[in-house]
Amino acid sequence: MYQGEPSAGQANNDSGSLCLLHMDAIRKDGGTQTRRSLDESVVRHYCALLQAETEFPPLRVWFDGTNFWLVDGFHRLAAAEKAGFKEVTAYIHHGPLEAAVWDSLSANSQHGLPRKRSEMLDVIQRALCHTNAVSLSNVEIARHLGVAEKTVRRWRRRLSSARAEDAIRQVTRNGRAYTIRTANIGSHRKPLRSGHKSFKQLAFEMNEMKTAASPACQGFVEIINSWMFGDLSAEECLSRIQQALSESSTPDAGKPVGRAQRAGASATQYVKR
Repeated sequence: MYQGEPSAGQANNDSGSLCLLHMDAIRKDGGTQTRRSLDESVVRHYCALLQAETEFPPLRVWFDGTNFWLVDGFHRLAAAEKAGFKEVTAYIHHGPLEAAVWDSLSANSQHGLPRKRSEMLDVIQRALCHTNAVSLSNVEIARHLGVAEKTVRRWRRRLSSARAEDAIRQVTRNGRAYTIRTANIGSHRKPLRSGHKSFKQLAFEMNEMKTAASPACQGFVEIINSWMFGDLSAEECLSRIQQALSESSTPDAGKPVGRAQRAGASATQYVKR
C-alpha cells in the first residue's frame, strides 16, 4: 500500500520516492506502454527469477492525485503477478498523466528488453506529437528517447506541419538554456490546401488505427504504416496487400478460419519482409 510521503525507511531522490505499492492500485491503460505486446518468455523468465528471490529494480510509477500510472516495468509487474506477489516496490513521481506518458517514452532506452525497431519508430512519432516536444531541440528529444539525433531530425521533418508548430524551442548549450526562433530556418513550405492533413496528424491517426485495429486488420495497417513512414515503396505496399488477400482466399483444409482472419494473418507475415 502506498504510504504517500516516504518514511524513514524509504528512499527519496531524483528517481522519486521509493515506496511499497499494492499491485491492484497500478494502472496500465493510460497510454504509457511503449511496447506493442509483452514477451511471454521474458515474463516467465522474470517470474522464475522472482521465485528464486532475485531482486529486481523498482518499477517507475506516476501518481496524478488519483491514479498510479506505470511507465517502466511492465514485464516485471506481469512477472510479479504471475509469481503471486501482492505488492511491489516502485519509485513514485507526482504529476499529470501527460507527464507520465512523456516519461514512459524513455523507458528501456538504457536497460531491460531492447525495443524493437517498429516500437522505436512508434516512440519517436509519439514523442514528436507530444506537447513537450514543441519547445525542445532535436538533441534534447533524442537524449530523452535514447536514439540518434539524426533519427529525430529526419522524423521531425516528416511530421512538421506547414504552420511551424516548433517555431520556438528551448535549447541548452554549454550549460546555458535559452530560447531560439526556428520559424525562418530553412526553406518555407507552401500552405496545405484546405482538407489536407499534415504529416503530424497522419502519424497521430496511424497510431490510433494501430491501437484500435482488430487482429484481422492489424497486418494491413502495418503494411500501410511501412509505406507511409518507413522504407516500403508504393509498388511494394500494393504488392504485399494483394498477395495477402490472394492467400487469404485460398481455403485451408481442416481449419474453419474466417476469410478476414486469414487475410490479417497473411498480411502480418509480409510486414517485415
